Amino acid sequence: MDIKKSNSPVKKTGTAKQLIEARRWTIISLILSIGMMAFAVVQSIQLVRVADRLEVQHNNTSDLLENTKAIFDNTATHYIDDFPTFLPKISQLISNAKEEIIIFQDVTGYGLFSSPDKFQEYIDILWKKAHDGKKISLISYNAELSYQCRSEQFGVADISSKEEQNDKFEKHISNSLQQTYDNFINFKFGEENFGSLSTHLKELNKIRDRIMFGNRKYVKEKAPIVSFDVFNQALDSMAYYLEKALCGTNQVSIYESARLHNIHYWLIDNTEAVFAFPRHLAAVEVGYRTRDGNFLNYLRSLHDDCVTRSKNHRKKCG
Repeated sequence: MDIKKSNSPVKKTGTAKQLIEARRWTIISLILSIGMMAFAVVQSIQLVRVADRLEVQHNNTSDLLENTKAIFDNTATHYIDDFPTFLPKISQLISNAKEEIIIFQDVTGYGLFSSPDKFQEYIDILWKKAHDGKKISLISYNAELSYQCRSEQFGVADISSKEEQNDKFEKHISNSLQQTYDNFINFKFGEENFGSLSTHLKELNKIRDRIMFGNRKYVKEKAPIVSFDVFNQALDSMAYYLEKALCGTNQVSIYESARLHNIHYWLIDNTEAVFAFPRHLAAVEVGYRTRDGNFLNYLRSLHDDCVTRSKNHRKKCG
């Protein structure tokens, strides 16, 4: 039996076609993977270089900021902070005094209510400087001007009715200064070791508690807001006690001013000063530090004029 051979080509199966196609894409994927790996290596190298540049720029920026700060700090006159935050700057300034300290402020208890912890550090520096033999001259307002400035500070100026005054004072404290008031009431002066000053600081607690609350202790319940006159009497009595303590060092001269001034300042050795504009000129008392020679001479002249004009100033000790 003859078998006839077919002249038509043999057709490849579908599976063979898929295999060839798969190999083709495998090769393409391999080429792409190698290319991507090479690209990643190049990118990594570039990222390392960028990181190195950024580190250099960061160091240069840090150096620039440090240099800028140094220039700023050495500027003749510059802003330091608002009251009472700048109180440590005053303490720092006074600690650098070598011969003389001149203080021109509204009350001896500057910052006593607003920041009692920073205030006692400030008094401690003055106390140490006085015992080290440094000459200290302090000018503050008399009782009438002190009352006037404090009434402006606490929003009760020009109110004749005591009932209305106390009501407004209570609202001012509760709305704006409740935390500050509570901190002042609960603060324990002299708890830290201030040497011989500690006894005097602890006496402030007794004066405050006796005048404001008749020595009543408020432990669980919040202390009430007292009348403005009682509050003012407590602050004045505490400041007066500190004045007597400072006068006892024989290195401190304290003068009482009957004239309103438009600046507070702390001047050391006629070389550097911190100054601030009082609240009756602006809503916020802003502090500055200066080494400007002409301005320092002006501040010195204000002091010299005050201590020689007996009509407007009275020497209390020294």
